[in-house]
This record gives sequence, C-alpha cells and structure tokens, in this order.
Amino acid sequence: MPIAVNTLLTWSRMVNNRRAIVISELMPEGLDDLDQYSPEEIREAIKGFKTLPTIADRFSLSALTTKRIVQLALWVKDRVRLGQPVEFENGTTQAIFTAEIEQAQQREQIRQDRKKTVDRLSTLKIDPPLKNSAGWEAWLDAVKASLMIAYGSKGVPLLYAIRDHDAPLFDGNDWEELAISAAPFTGLDWEADRKTVHLFLTNNVSEDSDAHAYIKPLMMRNNGRLDIKALQERYENEATIQARVNAANKTWELLVYKNERAMTFEDFSKKLTKALLHFERAGRAKHDGDVIDWIWAHVQSTELSQLTSALKVGQGIHPRTSRQVLQEIAKEIPNISKLSDFQPRISEISQTGFTFEGEAPATGAHNAEGKLYCGSYSPIRWFSDDMSTFRPQILSIRESHGSPSGGGRGAGGRGGRGGRGGRGGRYQKEKRKLEELQVENEALSRKLASLQSTEGAAPTEDAKPVVPPVAPASANAGDAFGGRDSMQRRSGSNV
Repeated sequence: MPIAVNTLLTWSRMVNNRRAIVISELMPEGLDDLDQYSPEEIREAIKGFKTLPTIADRFSLSALTTKRIVQLALWVKDRVRLGQPVEFENGTTQAIFTAEIEQAQQREQIRQDRKKTVDRLSTLKIDPPLKNSAGWEAWLDAVKASLMIAYGSKGVPLLYAIRDHDAPLFDGNDWEELAISAAPFTGLDWEADRKTVHLFLTNNVSEDSDAHAYIKPLMMRNNGRLDIKALQERYENEATIQARVNAANKTWELLVYKNERAMTFEDFSKKLTKALLHFERAGRAKHDGDVIDWIWAHVQSTELSQLTSALKVGQGIHPRTSRQVLQEIAKEIPNISKLSDFQPRISEISQTGFTFEGEAPATGAHNAEGKLYCGSYSPIRWFSDDMSTFRPQILSIRESHGSPSGGGRGAGGRGGRGGRGGRGGRYQKEKRKLEELQVENEALSRKLASLQSTEGAAPTEDAKPVVPPVAPASANAGDAFGGRDSMQRRSGSNV
C-alpha cells in the first residue's frame, strides 16, 4: 500500500490543521495533480493561502515546507515523464522520501542547463560526417555522446529517441539511464524530440554518400528514430559486421610494434583498440589475458625488451589489465625516442636508409629493417591514412633515384622497342642498389665516429677500417667497357 499524502505532508514539516486546505487546493485527486503546475505556480498558490476569504483560514507556510512541496511536484513530473506510478511504495521512510525529492530538484537544475545544448544541436557538426561503413562506428559514438548531454522537450536525454528497444524498460544504474530506457514514444513532447534528432542526424550525413541515400526516402517523416534504424540496417547487418571482424583479424595477425620510425606506439595502440572494439561489438570479444599475451608477442622493440620482461614478471605479483600494460609501455616511449631519435623526419632519410627491394610493408612505410620502402604500393595502401606523412618523402626519393618500375622503353633509354630496354632497367636497378649501399655505409661511418667520440678511446688494432664510399656509377653504362666517352679520352692520350 502506498504512503498516504497526509503522511508525505507531515514529512514536509506541515502542521496538521493546514494539510486539508493544501490538499484540497493543490492535489484534490492525489499526487498526480501536482504535474499540472510549474514550480512558480506552486509558489504563487502557497502565497495565496495568506489571503483566503475567511480570516480564520489564513496561514503561511515556512520556507522549508514550501521548498519540500516544490520538490515533491518535480518528483511527480519525473514519474509522469517515464510513465511510472506516482506513489511512494510502502516501506519508504522519511529519509528516503527527502532524498528522492531533493534529487528531483537537482535533476531539474541539470535539465535546465542541458536544454540549452539543444539550441546548438541543430548546427553541431560531427567531423567527419557519415559517408560509408568505414566511418559508421566512430560517427555513431559521436552521435550518442551528443544526444546524451542534450535534453529534449520531454525533459530526458535525447538519446532515448535512438535506443535499441521500442517498449519502455525500467532498467538503469541512475535516473538518466532509466529515463533513456523508459521514456515513452508518445505525446507532443515526443513529436518535438524526434524532429530535433532528425535535423541533427541529417545535418551530419554527407549528401554525396550512400548513407544519405538510405535516409532520403524518410526525409518527409521528420523522425530521427526511423533515420537511425535505416542506417543501422545498412551498417549493422551480418555482412558489414563480418567485414569489420575480418579487418580486425588482419590487424590481430599482422600488427607489430618495432620502433617509432616504422610506426608510433600511439598508432599501434589505436589500431589494437579499434580491432578489439570490432570483436566486442560482433559478440566475439577477446579475453583480456589473451590480449596481454598478444602484447608480449607483438611489441618487438629491442629497446623495450627489458621493460616488457619486467612487466611479465610483475604480472604474476601485481596483475594489470591490457589497457594498463599499454599505458606502462607508452610511458617509456618518450625516453626511447630521445635516445634513439626515431622521429620520421625527411632530413633523416639519408641516415636511416631507403630501399626499392622487397614487398610493401603491411602497415606504415618502413620494412622490418627500418628502411623506408620506396617501391610499389597498392592503391589502397598508397592512399591510406598511415601513408599520408610518408608519401612526399617517397615521391622525392623516387624522383631523385628513379622510378621503382624498370625495363621497356620508359627506363631503357635507347632501347627502342625493348631490345636494349631490359639492360637499361637492370642498370637502373643496380644503380639504386649501389646508392643504397653508399647511404648505409655513410650511416655506419657516422655511427662509428659517434661511438669513438663518446667513449673517448682510440681505435684498436682489431678495429676494421671503414670502407670509403664508392664513387657513383657513370650515367653512360658503356664507359666501363670502352664506350664512346672512353674512346674520346683515349684518342687525346699518348698511352
């Protein structure tokens, strides 16, 4: 049996001879009647008790009692918003009653602040806007975050408009979560909220995309809930989920951290986190212990070997989550970067080396040896985000050292229809290899000189002398075998 209204007024510090008049004026049919009044109207009604027609009936309420009645009215409004029974269950104590109505007042203050966000929601832009399945998950997370802090006409977070279930569910850890799960899709306030969400979603979908094509037929209905369902049918079906899982599996198999030059540890962590999120959303979440074992195997940096070994030993004493392990490694990266100077600057390409040989790296632009790979990439790899910082360097090296493709008339020079073009292509290949060796030799020379100067010791007898750089090959391959330039020099000689 619910708590009687008379008892609630007693808990609100109202004396007995005044309760009957307050009940008859403000809530003759029960607590539900308080939903009809705003806090200002309730305060004005309480002031009116001072001017009742009969002098004997006139009275005033204390500031605390007035506050309690206003708080009670706000609590009633919250119950009506969610379609809950407007009553305090049997067993409710005065302390629980006071705590609940005070929380209702706090929610009202938050609600007034959050409603200001709705005015900016129509012009809020998510960058980048939704175009295709590749950006769906990040875009949806941004949409949910924006709608969570914006309160609509119903007085609850607008996120309720795009929740997964249709029927209200009274489930949540706090009132906001409860409101999102339970707010009904009825009433004029719902009509206003769904239009607000529709405007926000359509403003953040690129017009020249397939995403826009899926919501365009729904434009005239002005229903943000229908918009999000259409997009979910397109991007949350089994085929698209499996495609994201396949990409996550590839990351899980191939992703490796070697040094900051080949790939920054921040990018390494982002790619791992994204892959784990794909697994989780597909219902195939990785166990955290498996993720930690994966980190030990895929962080293959010699500079971090001591740290990872210490973390492995410490894992048995003070267990860490996979996220904490990544954080511990990330703390050490700045120290490693300062010692090794691994930042990928263009000026360092001559020191670190480059190559045209082998296959394109699966991630980044450096091979296992740390050399910048300047050979051929697939179009998808070449125009991917992680290649954006390396494309200018690679193009500059290709321009100064020749294109990675050889042979035929393009690289053969005087090869005609390809007769001698093959030899020209082989010459360019050998020339690039010679230049790579020269760069590597110079880097080793500088490293040895740096070590000698640091240690302050003279070279020992066992130290092998550094091989001097080999002179670059002549541009005319025939000179080495009595070619045209060689004959011209011989004719002017007495030898």
